[in-house]
Amino acid sequence: MDCFCDLAARLKHTCGKLLSNYYMSASALTEAVRQGKITYVYKENAYLNLWYRNGGFERLYYFIADPGDYEIIDRPSMCVCDVICRADDQPLVGSVLHDAGMREYVGYAKWICRSPVLPDIQDQADLEIVEDDDGNLFVESLYQYFDIWSDQLPERTGLETFTREKHFIGAHERHGGLLVGGLVYTEQGYGVTEEYLFVLPGYRGRGISRLLHNTLYRKYQGKDIKYTAWIRKDNQASTTLHSSYQYKKQNQLKITFLKGEAE
Repeated sequence: MDCFCDLAARLKHTCGKLLSNYYMSASALTEAVRQGKITYVYKENAYLNLWYRNGGFERLYYFIADPGDYEIIDRPSMCVCDVICRADDQPLVGSVLHDAGMREYVGYAKWICRSPVLPDIQDQADLEIVEDDDGNLFVESLYQYFDIWSDQLPERTGLETFTREKHFIGAHERHGGLLVGGLVYTEQGYGVTEEYLFVLPGYRGRGISRLLHNTLYRKYQGKDIKYTAWIRKDNQASTTLHSSYQYKKQNQLKITFLKGEAE
């Protein structure tokens, strides 16, 4: 484990802290290695393959420096893999993964902003915005309302653990307490990364996403913060929203691939 921790520390320094930006904090990553949940293969200056298993669900993280020197060790059963690569490398990376039996599920583009705009939002008198709300409410809503995504989500306990380590902003109906929207984010030094954002279908188009974001941005107003958002490439609404806050698209992609079926 000490060898892995040294490797993780070095990669965090050279790869812009990529290891601690996805689904697990550095401390959770180290603990997963200690418990034997994580295995990895590393080739210097070429790639790092990280496998995280929780019950019957397996997630792969591929950090690629040189896709021309990349190898995939075949993994049976249900697995989801996230590849972090430059946009120019996507065709070659995709070809390697398809040859290994993986199929592309969704692609995300990286967007960065240092000084978000805070547009005036009409007061939502019927809504209450709560910071660091109960992340389990977010998990409940995600599984209840997003069936198309839920098929490929981690097990429920894994998501609950994930949200417990993050910060959560919730939008509730003032009367009845229904959670109608939520934003999950992480803090890392002088950086903030959006992890999940959702608004229930019947409540979209009312500016709830802006209310959630403005709550986040006001928390850090006046500080030198870098904001990162990973946006689905086909999510035009989110792209438009973040562009209005002056986010700029970066030449880096996160591509999610799937293999197999749930056991």
